[in-house]
Amino acid sequence: MDAQVLTNLFATTFSADATARKAAEVEIKNAGQQGGMISALLQIIANNNVDLTTRQAMVVWLKNRVVNGYPKDSSTPIPPSDRVAVKQGIVPLLIAAPSRPIRVQFAAIIKAIINQDFPDQWPELLPTGAEFLHIILKTYVTSIYSGLSKHQQTSESIVPWGTLLFQTINLQLPAGVALPGDKTDWEKHAWWKAKKWSYRTLNRLFERYGNPTHIPKPMKKQYGDFAKNFVTTFAPEIFSVYLKQIELFIENQVWMSDKCLNLVFNFFGFCVKPKTTWEMLKPHAQTLVSRLVFPQLRFDHGKAELYEHDPVEYVRESSEDFEDYGSPRAAAVGFVHTLATTRTKTAFMGILELVNQALKGTGQAPPAPEDKYAALQIVIALAEVIMKNDEVKPAMETFVVSYVLPEFSSNVGFMREIACQVLERLSAWNFEWKDPKNHEATFRALVTAMSDPDLPVRVQAALGLGTIVHDSDVRQALLPNLSQIMQDLFKLTDETDLDALSNCMETFIEEFKDELLPVAPQLVARLCESYSRVLEEQAAKADAEAEAGDLETDASKLDTDDKTMALMGITKTIATVLACFDETEEVDSRFLEIQELIIPIVITTLRSQVIDVDAINGFKLVEAILLNLKPHVNDAIPTIINATVTRMGKSESPNLQIAGLDAIINCIYYNPVMTLQALEQAQGGSRAFFDKWFAAMNSPKGLPRVHDKKLSILALCELLKMDTSAVPPTLTEGWSGLVAGTLAIFKELPEAEDRRAALLEEYEDDSSEEDMEEDLVVGPPADDEDGDVFDEETAYLDMLAEEHARLRAKQAKRIAKLTQGAEGAIAGDDDEDGEYAPSESGSDDSEETVPEDFSVETAIDEVNAYTYFKQTLTGLQTSNPALYQAVTTSLNVDQQTELMEVMNHEEEAEAVVPSS
Repeated sequence: MDAQVLTNLFATTFSADATARKAAEVEIKNAGQQGGMISALLQIIANNNVDLTTRQAMVVWLKNRVVNGYPKDSSTPIPPSDRVAVKQGIVPLLIAAPSRPIRVQFAAIIKAIINQDFPDQWPELLPTGAEFLHIILKTYVTSIYSGLSKHQQTSESIVPWGTLLFQTINLQLPAGVALPGDKTDWEKHAWWKAKKWSYRTLNRLFERYGNPTHIPKPMKKQYGDFAKNFVTTFAPEIFSVYLKQIELFIENQVWMSDKCLNLVFNFFGFCVKPKTTWEMLKPHAQTLVSRLVFPQLRFDHGKAELYEHDPVEYVRESSEDFEDYGSPRAAAVGFVHTLATTRTKTAFMGILELVNQALKGTGQAPPAPEDKYAALQIVIALAEVIMKNDEVKPAMETFVVSYVLPEFSSNVGFMREIACQVLERLSAWNFEWKDPKNHEATFRALVTAMSDPDLPVRVQAALGLGTIVHDSDVRQALLPNLSQIMQDLFKLTDETDLDALSNCMETFIEEFKDELLPVAPQLVARLCESYSRVLEEQAAKADAEAEAGDLETDASKLDTDDKTMALMGITKTIATVLACFDETEEVDSRFLEIQELIIPIVITTLRSQVIDVDAINGFKLVEAILLNLKPHVNDAIPTIINATVTRMGKSESPNLQIAGLDAIINCIYYNPVMTLQALEQAQGGSRAFFDKWFAAMNSPKGLPRVHDKKLSILALCELLKMDTSAVPPTLTEGWSGLVAGTLAIFKELPEAEDRRAALLEEYEDDSSEEDMEEDLVVGPPADDEDGDVFDEETAYLDMLAEEHARLRAKQAKRIAKLTQGAEGAIAGDDDEDGEYAPSESGSDDSEETVPEDFSVETAIDEVNAYTYFKQTLTGLQTSNPALYQAVTTSLNVDQQTELMEVMNHEEEAEAVVPSS
């Protein structure tokens, strides 16, 4: 039927002329029985150029036609072609409906069709409707993610939305309907996406706004009343809905996606701290641990497949098992940990009793290995808590002897693996043996496991030895097998590219450096082989993806990240080996051997075009060579300089630029004359480098770390010491500015040292074993085991919220100042290039470009930059009076004052130290 004719007919039904209106209605009625009428109307209704009133009349007519004509026994049945058309077009029209009255009519149409055709004759509705619901819920959670408006806090808003969320979670597939594909496909289906966003929304409402123990102080005024009401009226409803779904899941009556299960675990974890929700959770806690947590931690079919057919991938996944915060396994462990640390008296001992029961078994039958694996996973997850509990810790030796050591003889590979893992975790938290025989049996079991036929066992055994190698008895026992252990570590690292194994190898090298120093070239050779292999694999993968035109997927990015971490680990281990030479003055052929091994991979790395991080690793290798093999690698300086200058010219990355600067500055510190000669031959010459270097000295972020600043000071001192006849003509004019540049760095050094000290204190607080007791989550009040828990996490959230508020206020002031007037802003707050000018302190509140690295020690860490500079300048006054005169008289009044302060720094420091 012609669309324009239909449009005119429906428009005429609003005519003031009764005769014309009646005639149009009769013609519409007669046409309504014809095939194609509904199809034509759907196209017109979708046309926004048609008058809305006319389209609304069409929608009302369509609703009446479907309601009356869709039933199978209708006297005026809708033709098959129109039935297909209405099912295909109705949902998109509902989504795009311009007004509520029209949406209501469309909803009635859908309901009428569902009653007749769903699911057998309308299977497409499920994914379409679920996707529609998924989009609605995702939109809502986006609107509440960062803040909850006054309206959204009211019952008029929260109750209907909550009802929809509950209904979505409780919604079950119609009888006879199954999702297509397997469980992997179900996870991605819109049906489960809608449920996932329902869980996520309810979790967000409770975690951020409805949990009184979790709301930071700055947010209490805004959400305090809402939270008090939510936790008592709404949270119990959420808990009931979640618990019902879990009960069905446990009884195998419903399937749950991993992401939904993860969110349920997270919610139960939130419920542990508030008194109101804990009272609801408490009666179910043990059941949830035994029937929900334990099954998640069992050695399941998926793990078994990987263990047998792809052990390398199994090792990689297992190393991140509890760090994958989207997985139900990680969330289950988090829930148990929260129970054990927050409700210790009520829950912790009960959890350990469940562990013992699982390991002992019930009745005559021995416990299944999969169940024992789950129980020992709990021990691993709670190792810190166990070793800090005065009641439990003394019993752990008996526990290990009874349940862990026997598993080293198990014929089940994954049980031998987890036995190693339990020992590693307990040892990491200061496990102590009372019986020397048990102690010896433990480390000998780990040594034996290094030769296990299963790769995962060998990996865990190596990591276990790494945690106990500091023990003097263990160290002596390992000495005869040291060569074999190092070979095994190299092999395991090559097979897995596991960063943890690189750290383990580094531990062994540090512990046995005297024994390993004679074979250092062989160690470096193996490390270089591993480094080259990983770099080549990464480059080959990048080339293949580039040729295929593939976009980077999550999987490929993850693989690239793994390779990058492996390169960083190997780099750090090479630096550890080279550091051994810094402590010896013996000169022999080993230096040449190591140079010949490392320099080629440095050059290859710097020429790599994969990612900047690879080049940064190369620059770290340069530093390790120059600081630890001085002065035995002279021949490498020109090669390093050329490769560094070239690589810096190919990337604007601030991280890479700073790392490249440091590489050349290291060359200057190593041998300034050779370096200047090489720079003169490099692209841009030495003047280009010095311009960049001095610009960095005078920029707050140019040399952000203490290490960068100290290295530059030492290198500038070496330049002051060199014979001025060796200074290139291009640098002669500015040579008198060396001291001024040094003073610019000294001016920023105290603040950088303060930042580093604060970060180091925070870093040590996170990892220190001396403060273990303070690191644990604080439990409920002493007089109320079931009371609200306000703990370190709450205090941390308070701090974050206060800092966020402070930065927002500061930013608001800055914006207000900049917008007071364009002319004033440009003249007063911007520098000459129109860029933001830092505060007088020389820094702003944004993050450092390059973070401090506390995991790496270098040969200059213990050098006192003030003393080094003072000795250099004092010596210069005698050795080169002319240069001394030039560098000091070129200083302005402020710089002369700064020079006096630097020269007197040591005396001032001694003066403020109180006498003993």
